[in-house]
Amino acid sequence: GILISKYDTIITIDGDGQNNPINILDLLEVYGDQNNYQLVSGIRKERKDSLLKKISSIIANRIRSFVLGDNCKDTGCSLKIFNKKAFNKFPFFNGIHRFIPSLFEANNLSVKYIEVDHRPRIKGKSKYGTIDRLFKGLLDLYKVYKIIKKIN
Repeated sequence: GILISKYDTIITIDGDGQNNPINILDLLEVYGDQNNYQLVSGIRKERKDSLLKKISSIIANRIRSFVLGDNCKDTGCSLKIFNKKAFNKFPFFNGIHRFIPSLFEANNLSVKYIEVDHRPRIKGKSKYGTIDRLFKGLLDLYKVYKIIKKIN
């Protein structure tokens, strides 16, 4: 969808209802201010997930941040607004959505994080179990590490 979009500003949101669409206005306000952010990314406050999901997310975020050197506390939040041209410079792979903040930061693009609402899932179900997510996440982490290493 990003590739065929007619516009230079992209907004992403999960389809499961956990992100509150009203927070798009908050992201737009920050994105549109005079700071010229290339990415404004949501950080879920008061998550409405199971304890296991919260703990695994905290661990995964800390490992990713340590390996890639980014400042994102919650890369799993789907609510983001960013510049399409900047995003299209990154090599695409299935799972890139989890590393958008890392890639923007590694490319010295201006990034801002803001807290957003989080609601219980109202549609669909998680596509990964904890173990599936672990192995897929580690493979993707390695891909992004290699991409970032080429930049620096």
